[in-house]
Amino acid sequence: MRRYMFIIGAQRSGTTLLAKGLDLHPALDFAKPIRPEPKYLLRPDAEISAADYEARYFAGLPDDVMRGEKSTSYIEYADVAQRIARLFPGARCIALLRDPVERAVSNYWFSVQHGFEKRPPEAALDPAAESGETVAGLSASPFAYLKRGRYRAFLDAYADAIGRDNLLVLQTERLVRDPQAWTETQRFLKLEPDEPPTSQERANAVPRERAVAQATLDRLAQHFAPPN
Repeated sequence: MRRYMFIIGAQRSGTTLLAKGLDLHPALDFAKPIRPEPKYLLRPDAEISAADYEARYFAGLPDDVMRGEKSTSYIEYADVAQRIARLFPGARCIALLRDPVERAVSNYWFSVQHGFEKRPPEAALDPAAESGETVAGLSASPFAYLKRGRYRAFLDAYADAIGRDNLLVLQTERLVRDPQAWTETQRFLKLEPDEPPTSQERANAVPRERAVAQATLDRLAQHFAPPN
């Protein structure tokens, strides 16, 4: 029986590092390319099926090799959780979550780097000025710095859809510091424990032009505490 796993997010939390590390395991193969992401399950219902997914990304792969995908927009869509449950029963999902303040700041500078964000960080990261503005061609708003860090609601939607036992919540900070986190992740996926990757350099890092005002960071911490 074929087995599937999905790294569902969150953006700017080290998911590329996690995917590339797990892809080294001989019993797991990721949909390629890992970056840019497949985002297959964001297509309309009429355009997706388990058979089409298999043919697109895993044609010829032995059935005993686990299939994996990393698409960090998935965590924001409850209907994707329901699609995973329907198309891939028993699939396992990993939510890799970074300190939400650090994640928001990183997300901000990522949007600056790509030309979307023109406001200074103190304005863009102000909870009172939260924006959900969308950009054509993007699967998720590049300005959802705060929404994307209110993790609990996203996790509840996935736990309800796929079952709590099929959802692993992993902290970015632990992944990069504790080799045991890799072993626990492999066990969650029911893979024989393999050596953690020898290099754990940050992937997709973006330059930060300056430090964000401490008052802004404090407001963010206060904002994220209740919903998480």
